[in-house]
Amino acid sequence: MDADDISEPERLQKQFHFMEDNSGTGICGTFIRNIPSNISPRFITDCEQLKVAFLSNNFCSHPSLIMRKEYLDKYNLHYNEDYYYSADFDLCARGFRYFKIENIPEVLLQYRRHPEQISSAKFDEQTKYADTIRINQLIDFLGFILEEIPVVLHLNLMKRLPINSQDVDAATKWVRRILEKNNSLAYYKQEILEQFLFSSINHSVNIAFQNSNGIHK
Repeated sequence: MDADDISEPERLQKQFHFMEDNSGTGICGTFIRNIPSNISPRFITDCEQLKVAFLSNNFCSHPSLIMRKEYLDKYNLHYNEDYYYSADFDLCARGFRYFKIENIPEVLLQYRRHPEQISSAKFDEQTKYADTIRINQLIDFLGFILEEIPVVLHLNLMKRLPINSQDVDAATKWVRRILEKNNSLAYYKQEILEQFLFSSINHSVNIAFQNSNGIHK
């Protein structure tokens, strides 16, 4: 955490006890409250849902994480400096191969947002690294090779960006290809993955429809 973030007084104690009570958990985050907006994002808490959601983005707040050193050593997990501003996204994505990652559904950290922080000032670079991590998960966990992946289409779906109606068939075929791979490898819970992927298509199509009709939410 940065010097201007604020831990709640019992944060470390509560996370420590959570880790002691859940020996299969290697990384644990918490809910946070953004300051000064006072908004508290509701992160995913179920490990299997979180694992699938990481295909699209990092749903753990880095400043709130506590990690089990025993597991990091055992599985040779560390921050990959090649990813620089998204190294925490990569570390957690790889961690799901070996242990549970969870979020405690309680606000235990206040996270200060300001224009000078990395996520604001270096957004383009952070996005580039995050996109690489999104693609690498398909390669590392589902056995795809890069040439098989429709990179632009996949990234648009994972980032919930608009896709045109003529791309829906291609997106559906691509999603079914991912499901076929996972069905043979059983890396993700199939029903969770299926719901997530098809909801991504629906969301991207809806965004495109709203944009074309000048609808703003």
